[in-house]
Amino acid sequence: MGLKLNDQTILVIDDEQEILDVVRELLERHDYRVLTAASGQEGLDLIRKEKIHLILLDIMMPKMSGFEVLSELKRNPETASIPVVILTARMEVGMIVEAKQLGAVDYVVKPFQPDDLIKWIKVYERHDPKKPPEAA
Repeated sequence: MGLKLNDQTILVIDDEQEILDVVRELLERHDYRVLTAASGQEGLDLIRKEKIHLILLDIMMPKMSGFEVLSELKRNPETASIPVVILTARMEVGMIVEAKQLGAVDYVVKPFQPDDLIKWIKVYERHDPKKPPEAA
């Protein structure tokens, strides 16, 4: 069934409206509460206003990259424990390594299979950020 609506919130940050729409529709069909942001700054603003439980974050965005957003989140004690999953079309090893070093819990490459994304998200439902998640 997924998370109960309004129980926990997933934030999707991506500068491509089509990705935001597709991911929102997919997650809402599985009863997730979803917020979207079309830029890194918009995402950070939402995080200050809302209780976010999981972030799906693109890397390549204008003005503020996903890496900059991730760095800011991990520097702030109030947001450092929010699991961040990189959701990007870029698959370079260096980018994967950098994402992990900055604190991303995982790295998902677009395009993705909808069922795979849902299975993956279930791994991070209600996990203790101090412990690694168990496999789904």
